[in-house]
Formats: sequence, C-alpha cells, structure tokens
Amino acid sequence: MKARWVLSAALLALCGCTAVDKLTGMGVVSQRVSASDHVTVIDVSPNALYDPGSARDTPLRLGARWASDAPQSVTLVLSYESTVSSDAPTVQSFDTLQISIDGQVSSFPSGKPSDLSSGFSNAVSHTIRTSSRGEVLIPYALLRRMVTAKDCWLRVIGGDYQDAKFSADHLPDGKPTAIVSIREFMTKVDAARASGSGTPQRAG
Repeated sequence: MKARWVLSAALLALCGCTAVDKLTGMGVVSQRVSASDHVTVIDVSPNALYDPGSARDTPLRLGARWASDAPQSVTLVLSYESTVSSDAPTVQSFDTLQISIDGQVSSFPSGKPSDLSSGFSNAVSHTIRTSSRGEVLIPYALLRRMVTAKDCWLRVIGGDYQDAKFSADHLPDGKPTAIVSIREFMTKVDAARASGSGTPQRAG
C-alpha cells in the first residue's frame, strides 16, 4: 500500500512539472494552417536538455518545427536562455549542431545567423536575462532515430561548445526534457502526414 502511495505521489509530481512547463511556454505543441497556401505547420517550443556534467540545469533548450510543404525535413530550434550578472552577460551562438546516435556522429550547420538578444530584468540585483536562438534543418527520419536511440547526445558548437544528453527523459528533479515534448510533437506530425497534410498543395 505504501509503495502504491509513493508511486502515485511521484506521478503527480511529474504531472505537476509538465503542467508548470506548459504554463511557462516550454515544450508546448501547436498546429496551424496557413490561409494563403494551406501549408500545415506544427511547432513544439524549446524545452529543457540534460547535461550530466553540470551541477545545475543547462540553459540550453531544444524545440522543433515541421511544415507540410517540406514533409521529409524538420527544423530543430535551439534556444539558450540565462540570467547573468550585468558585468558578465552570456549568450550562445549556434554555428554547428553535432548529433551522436549510439556513437554515430552527424554534423549540421545552423541555417541562419544566430538571434542574440538580452534584456535588463532587475534594477536591484543588476541581473540581465540573455537569450539566443538558432535553427538547424535535418531529415525527419533522423529525428525519428534520435527519439528511438538508446543513447543520443547533442553538441552545440559556437565559439565554445556545450553537450547535452537528448535521450534522457527527465532532469534529476523529475522535470521532463525536450525528448518528451518532441515525442508529442512527432505524434501530431505523423498524424498530419498520414492524413495527407504532409503532401504539398498544388497551385491553382
């Protein structure tokens, strides 16, 4: 009975973490159709990644975007958000993404210049909220391999580099990571592809 109560409490805690993430805009899956060209676009906002070598959560996050006019590809959206002292602002540029799937490494360049921005957030503590984003186009089949791999790591290179274990479902505190929200994203993408939404629309 006690074991069942502990399991129920753990499940409630995980559900609570997921709900909080959704409220803060992390790992949210959305779908829309363009009125002009009828292209279906499915997004998942960036969510947390696990770095076993870091004492704290990594500020690196991962999301994705798929569009029916290019159904065989998917855009990975990289986000780096951090709160730092005003005398030492930190942003991450995104030049290359390396993906290691069960030891096999592939490299992909960032599709466009990194979007770097920062905003003053606290006049008392002199903290600055920094944010940077980048996008990498990969085959959709590769994303499927990433999600089903036994061991998948990401290395973001841009000046310096940062590693994250994509195949980890949860952070040490139980919070779900990007792979969980990307699975939800792929369920919607696969449904759109199966229904024919993955077929580009013909003009006229």
